[in-house]
Amino acid sequence: MRLWDRSGIVRPFSTTNAKPAGGISMFETKRKSFKRILCLLSIFAFSLSVHAVMQQDPGLRGGTAGAGGPLPGLTTKEGKFFNAGLDEFQEVQSVTGSIAGTEAGLGPRFNMDSCSGCHAQPAVGGTSPAINPQVAVANKNGATNTVPSFISTIGPVREARFKYSDSPTNTIFPSGCIADE
Repeated sequence: MRLWDRSGIVRPFSTTNAKPAGGISMFETKRKSFKRILCLLSIFAFSLSVHAVMQQDPGLRGGTAGAGGPLPGLTTKEGKFFNAGLDEFQEVQSVTGSIAGTEAGLGPRFNMDSCSGCHAQPAVGGTSPAINPQVAVANKNGATNTVPSFISTIGPVREARFKYSDSPTNTIFPSGCIADE
């Protein structure tokens, strides 16, 4: 390809040797732009990786618990419903109800003797506490339950769920009856 300059002289033209008024070829300009973009992308990627490495679990929050109470703005009826559910959640059960302070209803495949026994951190209704209460409740009031190998004092609270069938209706309860069904 040929290019006419202002003097009317025809000169050969190529992208590698074409130099504008500044004296830098288009190839050099594109190369510098590419290097700048590559450098910026590298810095961005590095900053993301450093940020990911620096993240830590902050651990337990200090101060009063922000959990366990009713949501603000409940009506009187909703407040009563919450309190009734909280009472039910904190009820302690035994097999026959013959142990003082308990109600009848604890079955042979129980995980804990109350809902709030496991859901206690940072307040009633929360997550499992740091020390697993299932180990202590296995032998509570002279019981002789065997603690399974997957349950430990310093481990998390775990639920053993078994599908079972209600014999009169032959209904399968998929949750293993952790909740009142």
